[in-house]
Amino acid sequence: MNKKLLASLVVGSMCVAAMTVPALAADYIKGETPIFEGAATGANDVTIYNDKIAVSFAVDTPNYWNMTGGSVMDIGIMGAGGNEYGYDMTNDAEFLVDLWTATGSYNGENLLTDVDCNVQTNAAKDTVTVTMKTRYWVADADKNGTNDDKQFGALQKPLNVTTTYTLKDGNNYVTMVTKVENPASNKVTYAHMYSGYSVSTLAQSMFGPFGFYPDIKTTYLAIGMDERVQEPLGEFVATYSKDYAVSVQLDDADSYKGSSGYKDVYKLRDIAPGKSETYVGELLVSGESETASIINRYIERENIKDAATLSGTVTDANGKPVEGAYVIVKKQGNYYQTADSAAYTNSKNAPADTLVSNMQPLAWDITDAEGKYSFNLPKTGWNDGTKNISGNGDYTYKLKVEAAGFTSVETDLIELKDNMTQDLKVEQGAQVTLKAVDEKGNPVPFKVVISGMTSEMKTLGGAVFFSDSQAKDRYGLNFNMSQAEDITFTATYGGGYTSKPVEFKTDVTADGVNHTFVIKQEIDPKAEGWYAMDNHNHSDFGDGSTSIEDLYSIQIAEQLDFNVVTDHDSRVHNQEMYDMAKADGRVFISGDEISPGWGHWNILNIPFGSSDEMKLSPINPSEATPQDIIAMGRGFDNAIVNLNHPYSDYGYLRNQESVKGGLDKGWDGFDLLEIQSTLDLTGMDKLSAAEWKKIDLQHLNKTIPADYANQDMRTLISAMAFWNEGIPKYLNAGSDAHDAHSTTLYSGYIRLYAQMDKYDLNTYLDALRAGHDYITMGPIMFPDEKNMFGETMTAKAGDELKLKLDIQSVNGMDKVYLWRNGVCIGVQDLKGTTDRTEVVFNTTAAGGKHVWYSFTAVDSKGKWAVTNPIWLKSEGGFADVLPEAWYFNAVMDLNNKGLMNGTGDGTNFSPNAQLTRGMAATVLYRMSGETTGVAAEAAKTFSDVAANQWYAAAVDWAADNNIVTGYQGKFNPNANITRQDLATMLYRYAQFKKDDTSKTNDLASFSDKGAVASYANAAMQWAVGDGIISGRAGNKLAPRAQTSRAEFAAMVSRYLA
Repeated sequence: MNKKLLASLVVGSMCVAAMTVPALAADYIKGETPIFEGAATGANDVTIYNDKIAVSFAVDTPNYWNMTGGSVMDIGIMGAGGNEYGYDMTNDAEFLVDLWTATGSYNGENLLTDVDCNVQTNAAKDTVTVTMKTRYWVADADKNGTNDDKQFGALQKPLNVTTTYTLKDGNNYVTMVTKVENPASNKVTYAHMYSGYSVSTLAQSMFGPFGFYPDIKTTYLAIGMDERVQEPLGEFVATYSKDYAVSVQLDDADSYKGSSGYKDVYKLRDIAPGKSETYVGELLVSGESETASIINRYIERENIKDAATLSGTVTDANGKPVEGAYVIVKKQGNYYQTADSAAYTNSKNAPADTLVSNMQPLAWDITDAEGKYSFNLPKTGWNDGTKNISGNGDYTYKLKVEAAGFTSVETDLIELKDNMTQDLKVEQGAQVTLKAVDEKGNPVPFKVVISGMTSEMKTLGGAVFFSDSQAKDRYGLNFNMSQAEDITFTATYGGGYTSKPVEFKTDVTADGVNHTFVIKQEIDPKAEGWYAMDNHNHSDFGDGSTSIEDLYSIQIAEQLDFNVVTDHDSRVHNQEMYDMAKADGRVFISGDEISPGWGHWNILNIPFGSSDEMKLSPINPSEATPQDIIAMGRGFDNAIVNLNHPYSDYGYLRNQESVKGGLDKGWDGFDLLEIQSTLDLTGMDKLSAAEWKKIDLQHLNKTIPADYANQDMRTLISAMAFWNEGIPKYLNAGSDAHDAHSTTLYSGYIRLYAQMDKYDLNTYLDALRAGHDYITMGPIMFPDEKNMFGETMTAKAGDELKLKLDIQSVNGMDKVYLWRNGVCIGVQDLKGTTDRTEVVFNTTAAGGKHVWYSFTAVDSKGKWAVTNPIWLKSEGGFADVLPEAWYFNAVMDLNNKGLMNGTGDGTNFSPNAQLTRGMAATVLYRMSGETTGVAAEAAKTFSDVAANQWYAAAVDWAADNNIVTGYQGKFNPNANITRQDLATMLYRYAQFKKDDTSKTNDLASFSDKGAVASYANAAMQWAVGDGIISGRAGNKLAPRAQTSRAEFAAMVSRYLA
């Protein structure tokens, strides 16, 4: 795929070329890259080359990921593919200062495009060097939740980042040295930074780092030279195809982040003011799909004398050499699952704080026409100077052969004491033919995952197969695999959502396998108008590795009801997907993932077409602000602006404080917030109303408590923060799948179900806007028609409210939670049932302006689901008087009787505010039903009661009837009232009303009865005896304590009862 479709206009950076005369061996070219299909097209871009490789740098051209400019954009092998400078083999290779968190906008400067480039050759003309100087700044460098400039009272300067790339004559690698310096004038330490080198694939496969196995998407992992791992061979990662391999390596790498599209090796460091850190690595290029050269280079670079050659020949059963076989050398390797990496992956691969050790691929070679392979490896027993942790330092090996059409074979452990020959023989593979039908015998599309054997080489197909919806036999599967015993084929249609996975166990022999799966649909959401979709899928453009045909097929096999493609800054494949969907009568959703380095956005229903213009992204993400992207999305008819993975390290809400325009008006103009497959809501039910009071909608990442660390939990809490303000920012589901053949992250791994009365694009988009959908990784929900997500109920505050839905999971249901305004108010245990179950929550309708309810649920496999809110139009009541509050009924009683109203605009009651004497007199006046009070008379009686005050008439009435008295001509209407004074007022009121006041209590049971004033003693005895006043904690009456509005409401309500 031609990346030049995405090349942007010159943005004005300057590269100073020190020499312009081409060198004979190592030289450079300024301007558009000569590498075929390269993307570095700016006038000041630079390509360095020698007789083996060419490397282009983006100086004017925006960084592929819209990170800081100056990165490696294109890499070619000289002469490859008939092109003088080869063809492009990567999306990007670069130095990352702190994960994928892009630099912020410093003092109004766009540091992303501020690149100082210098390129020169040496006098001997055998070395070319490129030096890139950039800067990096974030608002909260020490990660303590406070803006650094405000914390230190001065503008904190950016880090200075200088990377030098050196290519010498005859080398197939580029040396990289990066120095990161924190200016001495700064006061802030750039803390806990994951800094190092990254490589991202160009629609191919990825490998590494050694030690981390099996490979899944993760971050914060400890690898390489981390003291808990101690694996010097675990410092590199690579991208490879059938024709090449490109790796990046970092000396002393101790941390890793990666996926199927990119892989990074880091050092975890702090950099204090006036200090610097240096990072040294290499970019190595091979003209074959092998990584043996990486190990060879490691031995050469480290000058390891204690090494030997392991070589041999691979032949078939007839002794004929097998060309193109992958010979894999395996070794014991380790990684350490940190608490952070476990939280990121939901401990999918290992529990937190665990060392994981296993035999795994180290490198591989490709056999030549004579079937020969060769490795140069450290000898068994070599002392690498590190701790031998779980056998990683033993340097004993295994060999495994994988080849298309053959059965893989693996050796026993090999001790490499000296140069050694190990010949290998492989048998023919087995033909596999599979079909799937439903319980009625109708053929269905399906996916199969093979377990019981491991295929290491992704270029040979892996362990995931699915029916090809573009083939003549669109419901069948035919492929070749290794012969093996005890193999399990697991078939799914609907990804384990609507039907249970079906297993078929067998030995795979030379006779092959022929089997038909019967997949029974247990749940049928579509029959009740619920349509499934995953709105974030990538093809083979950019860092994805899924052809558009495979993406279409996997979406159908996963029982998604629509088709979508959302590539980075591109609409290249949208027309193709539309054409396939149209031919099958399916609905296509056109997407474009706009990908600034500080946060990704998904524009759904973006226009598309076959022209080059319609394949381009409509905006330059390197210079766009959030407001620009939102305005662009709003400019398209019926488009939806979605915020992708908001709390990843390249998520907008995580980086908001550093983003130009991130806090300006319009920053929140998006429609939807994306939930991804890392969703884990464990522990969120502890989120309290007190914590909610600290969450600031304008500074979400800073104010959401750190205890709620799961990135999708934080996204959900952010959505709830909007809902609490009555703002309908609804939820979206996106797997962000890049590899259809992955066993851990694929299309439909997480999905939404939308309620639709007809199947078309506009109805679907309307459902998303209206919140008529829920997000799930397992549980299937069917809400009661009165409780539709996104809709509004009406109830009077205090009335009984019935919230119900049916729920089911093929995995068995565990629990269902009910939420109100972000606080969990109920939970039901379904004890693993797989039956469709009606869940009913009976609760009391809350009062307030923006009341909402929602459900979350988790099934027996820990798969979560979450709904959009059900809004409540509450009649009466107060936002700060919740049904579970001990004073709720009393406040509602007095409010309904017209005795007490709200404060401010009337939406709040202020239950903890202190009661004043004026308030108390007013309530008693209202209770009396009399209208004899005269405001002007009160003003004559009390010097501090003005006739125009709201309580004046009430004070006059109360004084006339001896319910209140003044002191030295004053009433003190704004003074807080004590419990004993309130009891006295109520006692006198009861006497005024001629109520029975004979019930008394001698107060002997209270430890502080002596604190009651003599004038209030009779009143307190009556109030306690009649059940109007009760004690406080510690068996105290607290007669002189001040009275809150809630306590007063309770006392009056008890009196009236």
